[in-house]
Amino acid sequence: MSTQEEYLKSQKRVLWLAYVLNLLLAPALVGIVINLTSLYVLLVPALLGFALSASKLIQYRRMATDRYAAMANDVNIYWGHHLWLFRTFIITIVLSMAAMGTVYYGYGYVIAAGAVVWWMYRMVRGIASLFSFHMVPVWR
Repeated sequence: MSTQEEYLKSQKRVLWLAYVLNLLLAPALVGIVINLTSLYVLLVPALLGFALSASKLIQYRRMATDRYAAMANDVNIYWGHHLWLFRTFIITIVLSMAAMGTVYYGYGYVIAAGAVVWWMYRMVRGIASLFSFHMVPVWR
């Protein structure tokens, strides 16, 4: 196996790790609807996944030079997945804060439920795209 193939395999493992760390946010999102304290406990692995995706976005931006032209398509797919996870985390946290801030008015639960459904859609769509090794639809 060549060095480039080994590198791409290692990047795929890193991407799977980022998805798993972000999937650990699921109990916290459900906990928003049930009990707000679970959000803080289960947010740590998702923060690690977020930091991993953010660092990979920076790394892939640096790799956009011509010396990695042979791996450009694969790296672009990994970059898209990390951007997908990065944006999913940010928007989910914002929606969660909006839900926690409005829970006393009654519609915070609706926002929280919408955030959970939206987050689950993003995770399932991202993992399905990764299984088939396709790019997820990201805006550039």
